[in-house]
Amino acid sequence: MHPHILFSRILSKYLSAPQQQFPIMQLKEESGKGISGFVDGVYLQLGSRSYLGLASDQFSSKKTSEVVVSIDGKFYGAFHFETSYRNSSTSLLQKLKKDGYQISIVSGDYNFEQSHLQKILNQKEGLLFEQKPIDKLNAIKEKQNCGKK
Repeated sequence: MHPHILFSRILSKYLSAPQQQFPIMQLKEESGKGISGFVDGVYLQLGSRSYLGLASDQFSSKKTSEVVVSIDGKFYGAFHFETSYRNSSTSLLQKLKKDGYQISIVSGDYNFEQSHLQKILNQKEGLLFEQKPIDKLNAIKEKQNCGKK
């Protein structure tokens, strides 16, 4: 099982050197939604608001990715992650485009980066956001079926 990238970032930042190990039972991941299980007898859930049964937050920014935390059914807060790119990303994408490659981006994140990527790539097609894991897989298969890599 491969936990969602945001969950992995939370674990690496806050639990990278645990002083004590706790038993984990009934660990379940719902792909693209969240992860839950009992840690030392306490029920934990991390994931989207809908996965935790919470209403969407009208004040929540769509400019960050969010992972919500629930402990024993009580909302405790959320982690927000901003998108960042490596310094060489823009020049690499522009070079690939100049060399004749067709660039496609398939992301599970909100489309707040779309306008930025459209400017970098000078294109509007091939940028898909808010995709579930199965949607990403299908998009890749569709490109492969058309002879793309």
